[in-house]
Formats: sequence, structure tokens, C-alpha cells
Amino acid sequence: MAVLHRAIDLLEQLDAVLAAETEALRTVDTAAIEAAATRKEELEPELAACMAELRGVPLDAATRARVEALRTSVVRRSEHNLRRLQATVTSVRELVAQLTGTETKTYGPMHRARGYATAAPARAVLTAEIG
Repeated sequence: MAVLHRAIDLLEQLDAVLAAETEALRTVDTAAIEAAATRKEELEPELAACMAELRGVPLDAATRARVEALRTSVVRRSEHNLRRLQATVTSVRELVAQLTGTETKTYGPMHRARGYATAAPARAVLTAEIG
């Protein structure tokens, strides 16, 4: 089944892109971060089409396990990278706020009510949260 093999190939490619993005985020390599974002956008439509076509198709246990392992890896890496990106944005906002003497809009009762922790000073966030 060609679409199954293509879906597995695309999941493997996406997993590799996410691994490279993780490293780019860790080292703050903006060119590599941008390249990963571009590649993810390129992979998404074809992967979505393959997965839609496979919906409801019976798979043998080994193939199902392989697809599920890839899917789990992609989800975990995506969530990890998203948290790292969010920490980076928070850090940059805090740094700009400290440099300009302005406050960010992420502080206050609404911020705490949503369950967000009060941000640490910019230097601590940059070193502790980014990597």
C-alpha cells in the first residue's frame, strides 16, 4: 500500500525535522529554526492527506505499532518545542521590558488566574528555560 509507506516516510521526515528544531532552539540558531518551520509547513499538507486516506484502513499489528510510535514521537517533540518557543518569547518580552523599563502584559491577576507562573527575571528564564 503506497500511501501507507508514504505516510510512514513523511512521519519519519517530520520527526527528524522536529529533532533538528529541538537542537536549533537549544542553540538559538535562528536560521535553522526558520528552516525547520518552513519544512514542517511543506510536509503538513501531504501528511494530512495521507493520514486522512488511511483513516479506517486496517493495519497489521507491527505496522500499527510503528505508526503509533512515530506519531507519539512527533507529538512529544512538537509539544516540547512549543514549550521552548513559548519560553523564548517570554524571555524576549521580559528582556525588552527590563531594557525599556516597561511592564509586560503577562503579569497580574489574569495571568495568575490562567495558571501561569509569575515570570522569573529575564536572565534566570533565559538560562533555565531555554536550555
